[in-house]
Amino acid sequence: MGRQEPTVQINSNVLEWAIAGSGWDAGELSKKTDIELESIRGRDKQSTTIRVSDLRKISETIKRPMSVLLLPEPPAEKNLPYYRRVDGTGAEKLSRKTLAVIRNARYVQSIAGELLEMRSENAQPDITPRTLRDDPEAIAETERKVTPRLSEVF
Repeated sequence: MGRQEPTVQINSNVLEWAIAGSGWDAGELSKKTDIELESIRGRDKQSTTIRVSDLRKISETIKRPMSVLLLPEPPAEKNLPYYRRVDGTGAEKLSRKTLAVIRNARYVQSIAGELLEMRSENAQPDITPRTLRDDPEAIAETERKVTPRLSEVF
């Protein structure tokens, strides 16, 4: 008698969200990973039971941590701004690589924001407004006084 492979129950909506947010659709992912389409789509809309090895394959293919697929519900995400969409409306899909880069950038931004918050620093840059009529020499002199040198920073 063979050993039965462990399974885990996950929220079908989370799996659908993670797959769609990675630029895949269930059919493509099923072909790529050799996992039954019913397992990926979920037999029930609320939850589905899936083998841990299949969950790992999905995770590796869509380039998302396995822990994301175990969330109780899909997290709320900001929509991409119109200028980050291919046609300005979001009707055309971005490539999988582009979506992965955007996810990583958002993750790094959140970490940077947390670090600045922990250090009680303002994340907004202090930019002095300038006009074309301002004297470039005076601006340069002011900026030299305000901006630290690289040798002072590092």
